[in-house]
Amino acid sequence: MIWNDIILRIDLTNEEIQKQLANSFSVGIDQVVVSEAIENVDDFLAVTCIRNRVQGDYNTLLNLYLDFQPSDTFDCLKKISKNLHTDILTSDESTADPYGMLLIGENGEIEKVRFLANKLDDKDEYHLEGSSPNKTRPS
Repeated sequence: MIWNDIILRIDLTNEEIQKQLANSFSVGIDQVVVSEAIENVDDFLAVTCIRNRVQGDYNTLLNLYLDFQPSDTFDCLKKISKNLHTDILTSDESTADPYGMLLIGENGEIEKVRFLANKLDDKDEYHLEGSSPNKTRPS
C-alpha cells in the first residue's frame, strides 16, 4: 500500500536510499527495493521506493510503499530525515491547501511550509515560499 510521498533536498544514490530506509524502518536491506519506475519492480518488498527526479529546491521525490503500517508516521519520517541527513517535505494532512507541506528537519523539528503555487503549477518546480530558487544546502 502507498504509505507516503517525501521530497528530499538532496540527490542520493539508490543504494544510499535503500540503506537508510532499511535503517529508518528497522528492516533488512534485502527487504527494501529502490527503483526509478514502478514498472521495473518485480516484487513489492517490506519497503518499496520509487525515486523520481524533480526540479526545484527539493529535487528528489520518493513514493514509498509499505507492506506494514508503522506505529508512528511522524517518528518514521523524522528517522528518515535524520538517516538521510537532509530536510524532507511531506504533505500536510491537516490542511486542504494543496500547496501546504510539512518540513521535517534532520533535528526532528516540524514546520508548516508552502510551495510557490505558480512555480509548481506553471513549471513543475518545487520551491518553497520565502526560499531562494538558487539556495543550496549548507554543508
